[in-house]
Amino acid sequence: MLAGPESGFIITLEDPAGRLGPPPWSVAVFNPYFGPEQARTTRTAGSAGPDKPFEVLVRSRMESWRIQDRLVGDRSTVFGLVLPSLRADGYWLARVDHALGGFSGTGSARFCRWGRVEPDEDSEELPIVVRHRKDAPGLQLETRVRIPAQPRSGPSGRP
Repeated sequence: MLAGPESGFIITLEDPAGRLGPPPWSVAVFNPYFGPEQARTTRTAGSAGPDKPFEVLVRSRMESWRIQDRLVGDRSTVFGLVLPSLRADGYWLARVDHALGGFSGTGSARFCRWGRVEPDEDSEELPIVVRHRKDAPGLQLETRVRIPAQPRSGPSGRP
């Protein structure tokens, strides 16, 4: 949880099958629409582990202003998620739709290779749940990303 009246975007990783290896896990969140290159992710990189979420956006951190513009919209939350322990050749493009002003919802992240903002049709999906903490100061979104035991395929049904 973030302290003080700051806006926050908090990432929690759930990896019950251990696909990420031992924690802590490297993680980064970025706005791929500003450029889907790996070099852009270093400003918002950190680590997460069981019971140790990664606090991505805090209003007092300069990088939050660089990626907020399209990260949280009126009806969807969209972001790039980097998990090098799972795959180092790209990132997951996450999209969670929600009600106007509600911010809570479920969605998924689909794998994209570096340099692209469109996932391959058969790319792996990671389920995501976003919860808007209305009791917290500022806008705080708790984002849970679950790593499936086996790769979960995209719309075509192929792994």
